[in-house]
Amino acid sequence: MSSFTDLVSLVLVVSLFGGIIGTSTSIATLQVLMCVPVGVMYVGNMVSAALSSTQENLKNKGINVSRDGVKVKTNRRGVDREEMLDATQRGFVNALNSAQYGTPEAQKSVASHLSHRKAPSKAQLKDIKSPS
Repeated sequence: MSSFTDLVSLVLVVSLFGGIIGTSTSIATLQVLMCVPVGVMYVGNMVSAALSSTQENLKNKGINVSRDGVKVKTNRRGVDREEMLDATQRGFVNALNSAQYGTPEAQKSVASHLSHRKAPSKAQLKDIKSPS
């Protein structure tokens, strides 16, 4: 890729020879036509430099951006078997503690409901015949 000074020197040389060959109006037109691509190339170089600078800063922070995608570097290690079992056990204990039948209020409710029921009398038990 050419540098900025190369492009400026090209514009000067073309405008000089354009002045010899053509009239003064063609010189102005030629200069404008040469400055537009030079300006576009200059802005393109600035954007490219900014992108590469940003990419380097992200790489230093642990984020690698490439054509394949984004890769993030972490310092976290994998979970071992013991930690997984501890987490599973905590989950089961929390589930049992939060279950409705295990709470003291629920146990009192069930006990009071069962205490209001009367046991069947002997006569009622004799009326119930087992299917045989």
